[in-house]
Amino acid sequence: MKNLTSEKKLLLALIVLGFVCALVLCGIRAGIEAKNNRVCIAMGEADLLRIAQENGLSDAAAAADAIGVCMMERDALCSAGMLVEDGAQFSHLPEFGEYVPNSENTRVFLMEGEYAARYASLGYSDAQPLEDMLYRAVTDRNIRLLYLRLFETPEHTVVTDLEAYRGVVDGLAGRLASHGLTLSQTPSAIGHYTPPAALRYLVAVGVVAVALWLLAAVFPRVGARWLAWLMIVGAAFASAALKLVPALFTWGFSFAAAVVAPCAAMRLVLPLTAANSACSGRMAVLLRFLKTLAVGFGAALAGGLAVGALQSGSEWLLAVENFRGVKLSQMLPLMFAAFLALRDVCTPKQLLQGRGAWLIAVLGVAAVLAGIWFFLLRTGNAAAAVSVAEQRFRAWLENILLVRPRTKEFCIGWPCLALVMLSRRRGHKRLALVFCVFMTVAFSSIVNTFCHSRAPLWVSLVRSVLGALAGCGIGLALQCLLYTEKLPENGEKSQ
Repeated sequence: MKNLTSEKKLLLALIVLGFVCALVLCGIRAGIEAKNNRVCIAMGEADLLRIAQENGLSDAAAAADAIGVCMMERDALCSAGMLVEDGAQFSHLPEFGEYVPNSENTRVFLMEGEYAARYASLGYSDAQPLEDMLYRAVTDRNIRLLYLRLFETPEHTVVTDLEAYRGVVDGLAGRLASHGLTLSQTPSAIGHYTPPAALRYLVAVGVVAVALWLLAAVFPRVGARWLAWLMIVGAAFASAALKLVPALFTWGFSFAAAVVAPCAAMRLVLPLTAANSACSGRMAVLLRFLKTLAVGFGAALAGGLAVGALQSGSEWLLAVENFRGVKLSQMLPLMFAAFLALRDVCTPKQLLQGRGAWLIAVLGVAAVLAGIWFFLLRTGNAAAAVSVAEQRFRAWLENILLVRPRTKEFCIGWPCLALVMLSRRRGHKRLALVFCVFMTVAFSSIVNTFCHSRAPLWVSLVRSVLGALAGCGIGLALQCLLYTEKLPENGEKSQ
């Protein structure tokens, strides 16, 4: 702190203040989400009557009691405050209920079309895929009314077995209880809430301060006066946007946090990976890895909480407003990581002289591959993007863990952090460059988790923590298996 200029001390103070305000807003949001704890499962009278006839029951009401659902007609969903989720699982269908700004609203999942035809799919012989689908709708997307229709096999054979429906309801009841949710005859709703403008403004100012700190860290020649003026301009812009275009304010600074936080994590982590080369002894190396992972995780998580705080209004919790730019917010940190990694081995002068041309090519290929992976395979809700084996693996994780961690974090991002440190310890700085790009996947993914505002805040938090723990375990295993005491001269091989 003694070596910091007054401008940088101001930036640090604003960052801390913004983070504290984010925690306050997240606390308020968590309280709102905790009260939204009743889940209703409903079916139409015609479907219940068919189940009753096939299973020897007297009427539709008897079938509803036997299954454990309430009887409701589909027309009831065409009511104000009933927000039926669209097929992209992004917002709601306007042909059903409309959003009521100053009242209570409930998110609804309508089982139709291909959703109903998941009985005995993915290699299962029962309704497990349907139960998993409904479980994710409730826990990951704030759905509180599940409207079911008759199940179908992928071949569109209608399922009328009473036990299939009762098994799904009983299974859901047990799994949802661990989330503090209960099945009820009436669903809970989220009332109107707008977070305090002053707190949101200070969170936005904190995001601006992080961006300027990052600018000063990457480009040390940026003068203190420039930082001060840019901070003033950023704070003034945030104030004007909050008053004139509040929706754009929330989205804009959420997007900024989603980009800046992973970049800041990368900037903090990179020097620690280099310092790993000076560690002596297996335990020192493992502790260095744990410290580095904790620093990167903490920086990314702070960004995620900032996003969660900015998007804590009821419109965001109900997916009336949604975060846009997910793919771009994950691509930009990858490009920044490639830039930082390249600067770590080549000076700008050397790059201009063409000495690092092949490094640029390697990093470019790595960034493109990572981008294709994000854009085409790992984002969105298209089931075709994920193999059946991985879908089964995800379902298994959901059944044994409270929340399923993101695969790309614990299988790609965090292990690549270990490989960066191992490569640099062995003196292979150029090999470490590629791993640096993919390491940033973990940082971006954590913040992106909180960009899905319809997911409860605590679910996003637990998901990120479990991903870091699982990735930490894999990383420690790699460190132990590939550990070496032999260090290159002067810590790393010359380039």
